[in-house]
Amino acid sequence: QEKSKTCEHNTAPKEPEATQETYWSRIQGEKRSLELLSRLGGFSLDKPSPIDPLMAEYYEKTIQLFLGYGIKVIFIRFPVSKDFQKGVHPENTSAIRDYTSSLQKKYGIPILDLGYLAKHGDKFFENEDHVHQDFFPLIGQLIINDYCTNRQ
Repeated sequence: QEKSKTCEHNTAPKEPEATQETYWSRIQGEKRSLELLSRLGGFSLDKPSPIDPLMAEYYEKTIQLFLGYGIKVIFIRFPVSKDFQKGVHPENTSAIRDYTSSLQKKYGIPILDLGYLAKHGDKFFENEDHVHQDFFPLIGQLIINDYCTNRQ
């Protein structure tokens, strides 16, 4: 099979240089704690919260729709700050992992885990759960690299 044009020009991703200050790396103390608590609380992640059955059904039907049209589905686990990871209640982490794992097995969905990028610290993040825009090209390159290496 011929490689796609995207893969012909694919270059190996480079480790990021997370040296510039970001909003998340600059805020400290009470303001940082309040933002983190607000974000976690807004998604009910800071206390045990079951996955909404309606949302789970919608999510699975979307996967079925894609697969029915021959669209390859892949799960991508994006990095979040260590503070955010620590703030998510362990029962929620477990429930989400179990749910996505069951979908992976049921539909043969591969996963690309980019969570390891959190090792670059606060300067990698714009806020507690979003990568700073300077690293968008890196994320894209890692996804393309995974596709070219593992998914063709």
